[in-house]
Amino acid sequence: MSGFLNLPPPKITENSRYGSDQREHICNPELFGYKRKEGLYLMKKIRVGVVGVGAWGRNHARCYANQPDAELVWVVDIDPDRAAGAAREHKTQPKTDYRVDPGSVDAVSVTVPTAAHYEIAKYFLEHGVNVLVEKPITNSLAQAKDLIRLAQKSGTILQVGHLERFNPAVEVLLERVSKPCYIEAHRLSPFPGRSTDVDVILDMMIHDLDIILTLANSPVEDVRAIGTRVISSHTDIANVRLEFVSGCVANINASRISPERMRKLRLFQQDAYLSLNFIKQELYCLQLSSSPAPVFQPNRRMESLFSQQQIEIEKKEPLAAELKTFLQVVRKNTPPPISGEDGLKALDLALRIRDQIQVAQKKFNQNL
Repeated sequence: MSGFLNLPPPKITENSRYGSDQREHICNPELFGYKRKEGLYLMKKIRVGVVGVGAWGRNHARCYANQPDAELVWVVDIDPDRAAGAAREHKTQPKTDYRVDPGSVDAVSVTVPTAAHYEIAKYFLEHGVNVLVEKPITNSLAQAKDLIRLAQKSGTILQVGHLERFNPAVEVLLERVSKPCYIEAHRLSPFPGRSTDVDVILDMMIHDLDIILTLANSPVEDVRAIGTRVISSHTDIANVRLEFVSGCVANINASRISPERMRKLRLFQQDAYLSLNFIKQELYCLQLSSSPAPVFQPNRRMESLFSQQQIEIEKKEPLAAELKTFLQVVRKNTPPPISGEDGLKALDLALRIRDQIQVAQKKFNQNL
């Protein structure tokens, strides 16, 4: 049967917490997207579309095409040749207008330049289609809040594409961190020649802002930021210091004019130092010994105070994991792991940083 995946039905057991009516409700496989035919249950594939198949959007199309529980119905791009090329590659239909037949899909990825996020995501949410919108969620807080409102009103999923949360090394890091004292992040890259419609804060640093907000789990008390334009018409390099109500401090460097690619984060908490390499998906931990608090002795070796460990990470493609999770969220109609509210928090902080940089740049120019 086209559009269905032949799988066994979900194993659902009765739970004493539920009444008889509720048990009947949760034990119905058809509520999980299964359809019964000739005594078998077939799982309906999630119909998906991708709006914007440039360099990054093509990766979304590829991952959806490789997901067994998804059906890539169409791809959209304002460039007809680009749409046709992506459609041929992934055996789907090309379109040049996203407003054609929104009812043909259950979910979409919005992978267009940031300036168009709001208009496109709004259209699909208003038509009852679940949306994964790339980061940053929108250009403004008002737009982000409106998308959140629309998703709540229509009962649809709004997930924001903060990809690094699905990096397996980050997933392990989040499990090991309790109360960080100091966080340092470096995200450097050669000039990409794309995403120049936004500055380096919304293009690159926002990845680290989302992760640091999650790690610190505390309101931001103070923001200090400097940055400058070098190649593009927006800030290309920036340094930020964040102070949280909890006492945690974070220092973040982002540059898209570096001769090398670097994606690293270091974190210190009372009993450990952790170092993460985003690119290699590696995590190193220096853990304080569980013995009583050590007294400093000049000749005492560090190895006797700490245990060192290269943590084993099961490597995977973060984008494939992100889209798989999105499909599961859509199927089960559960809250997304990175909600519109999460996207709003990261955007709010990014815009505060941008405002600080503009003030610093103005002050610098006055003193020339």
